[in-house]
Amino acid sequence: MVDLVDARRSADLLRPGAIALFFLFVAVLSAPLLAHAVIFVFGLVPRVVETDGFRETNPAYLLSKWAAVGSLALVSCFCGATASALFKERSDADLLYENPLRYLVYMTCFSFLTTFVFMALIVSNMLSGDLLPSLDAGHGDGPLAAIDFRMGLPGFGKIAIWFFVFGFFERIVPDTKRIVVENLDRRPKTGE
Repeated sequence: MVDLVDARRSADLLRPGAIALFFLFVAVLSAPLLAHAVIFVFGLVPRVVETDGFRETNPAYLLSKWAAVGSLALVSCFCGATASALFKERSDADLLYENPLRYLVYMTCFSFLTTFVFMALIVSNMLSGDLLPSLDAGHGDGPLAAIDFRMGLPGFGKIAIWFFVFGFFERIVPDTKRIVVENLDRRPKTGE
């Protein structure tokens, strides 16, 4: 016998509005990555600028590059965490079905925190190896050379894959998520 509640929840998830909201979040979070791709392909911002006869890394280009890497990591982590929640038992994925906006905000905050922690581990070379992405620093000119890095397409691919996997760490914190949501639901509503 088909559980009508499960069928209704599946139908709610596949509503065009819920799907559109998910893709809107992904599009907004991936905007820096797309912007850097346009800058890189069309050469809109020079990589190096000359000031008083000295070559130095262009801060605008460097900011664009770091934003692209962070954006890719964040979007991959967000998609991994969402996939993790969808593969859970029904009781663990109730947030998604009951209040999609709250769920997306929670997953975005979780993804920001996870991305920050794992990017710090990768940048500091505490997580390193052939299978992990490498932000090979020190390839620029001038005072910003220490934070400039060189990474090709395989590095971007490794970031996408690994941060998708890191998104599944969402399964480690389900009790924390449940406590936060229950506390939000217990707050007195204004106007009562």
